[in-house]
Amino acid sequence: MIRIAIVDDHILFREGLKAVIRSQPDFEVVGLAATVQEATGLVLAHRPDIVLMNFTLPDGSGVDAIRAILAEYDQCKIILMAISGNEEDVHASIRSGGKGFISKNMAPSQLVEAIRSVQSENNAFWPAMAKREMSEFSHSKAPEAHTGSKRSKLTELEMEAYRACNAGRIN
Repeated sequence: MIRIAIVDDHILFREGLKAVIRSQPDFEVVGLAATVQEATGLVLAHRPDIVLMNFTLPDGSGVDAIRAILAEYDQCKIILMAISGNEEDVHASIRSGGKGFISKNMAPSQLVEAIRSVQSENNAFWPAMAKREMSEFSHSKAPEAHTGSKRSKLTELEMEAYRACNAGRIN
């Protein structure tokens, strides 16, 4: 059983996610939260395997929540969700320990796939983001160290995106 906590400040969206998750026989919703503070308490009380979390919360960002949660319970795998995202948000979530950054506009089947991917020790991230991230590497046969002021080497998540793009898993 994959134990999942849902964190979003919109009740209708939380309830929709709960319905999708409960439709899977091996998924269990362990709780719902609307803020970073509630999310931290929920995770500490119920120890979920996965947390689905809105990137923007009333009392902080998903990155703030990732840091707070992982400081107390580092076994948790956190997937951030957003309507739209930018490269800085994705990088901040990865650096903080997030395992995914996905679109709130994805199909329920894609959400289920993202949860299963993260539970299987892989990453899950928005295909459009992955494509954009990997476009800088499109001229080389294999990824090399990025030499810029932002990064000095590829992160594990960037390597996973590169492999996913090359394997045809991301359109």
